[in-house]
Amino acid sequence: MAGTAVQAVAGLVASIVLARLVGPEGFGRFAVALATVGLTLNILSLRLSILITRATTQELAGHHGSLYFTALFTETLLAGCVSLVWLSLSGLWDIWTLLLVLSQCLAHWVGCNKAFYERAMAYAQLAMVETAAVLGGNAAAVFLALGGAGEAALYLRELIIGGFLFVTLGTCGALTFRPLRRISIAELSLLVREARSVWLDGVLEGGFQRLTTLAASLVSTDRETGYFFMAQSLAMRPHQLLAPLTTRVASNWYRTMPTGEERRRGRDQLLLLTGGLLVLCAVLMIWLADPLVPAVLGTQWQGAVPVLRAMAGIVVFLTLFEVLRIYAFVVRRERYVLMARIAQYTALAGFAVLPAATSGVVTLGIAVSAAFTVAFFVLWFTMNRHPRA
Repeated sequence: MAGTAVQAVAGLVASIVLARLVGPEGFGRFAVALATVGLTLNILSLRLSILITRATTQELAGHHGSLYFTALFTETLLAGCVSLVWLSLSGLWDIWTLLLVLSQCLAHWVGCNKAFYERAMAYAQLAMVETAAVLGGNAAAVFLALGGAGEAALYLRELIIGGFLFVTLGTCGALTFRPLRRISIAELSLLVREARSVWLDGVLEGGFQRLTTLAASLVSTDRETGYFFMAQSLAMRPHQLLAPLTTRVASNWYRTMPTGEERRRGRDQLLLLTGGLLVLCAVLMIWLADPLVPAVLGTQWQGAVPVLRAMAGIVVFLTLFEVLRIYAFVVRRERYVLMARIAQYTALAGFAVLPAATSGVVTLGIAVSAAFTVAFFVLWFTMNRHPRA
């Protein structure tokens, strides 16, 4: 939790400095390239970290260990190639997007590979390395931007973070290496069957933010896409700070409760506590966005103010939805989460086609807020229709 808080603060401070030095257009181009690569990885990933975590020690020591390692290498290489083709067809191909593909594929590989090591519960060591990587990457990006690197600093930050994690975790023995081998059709089918239950929710969850960024690029200029990307990043900061408590800690907290009634009561208490805090954050954001955004980020970001205000629903309902989602997984009601995800995407599509209030990205901001709001209430009413859930 401490590491997450430090990373969130460091990311916010660095984003403020970079926003003043790089400008909305640079952030917009970077956001589109990042969303393209991220969406490709999101779709093609089998969520192997989850499969590695829940496998037995005997399985990983034998056949499954080399199978998972080979599959991880293969999906990372495939996602990198597809990303390069997509960026090239989109006219975004240059040396910086090439470095971005490399850094994101490296980060994906490291993120999944470290699941082998996480089985030993060495969270303190991992937290220190990950926090150091984020601090170092953001500090380097700020110094590069101050030195005149411009938007290249955004791409180099991702490469520095990914490279630092790879070198540091590899040096301390936290990365696992196995010989690559051929994967048969039968083994591939088995992997897909193992992963399909977590793959779909992962795609729907991880694809949402990236799809909205790509949608913003289709309905607006690079500058307005930059407004949207920055506003969405700021609106998600409260969730980033609360996530360790409302997801990782809460999931274990629910499991300690002996009865369903106590679990529901604990869930509702957490919703009330975080909901009150988040409503206050949303009100303050709407009230203070106009004076603070141009004062902190620079007058060139004035156009992000209406987009940020339109995203007040993200501030309130993203975390509340995650509280319910984690609870649903603990009590094995995954199908309710899928129903809520479908409602979320449906609401996004429905609200996104409404006439624009001032610009396309403002309407898209309203649609994203509405999507999280609808997802929360669909999941809430579905869970409460079945009181034993």
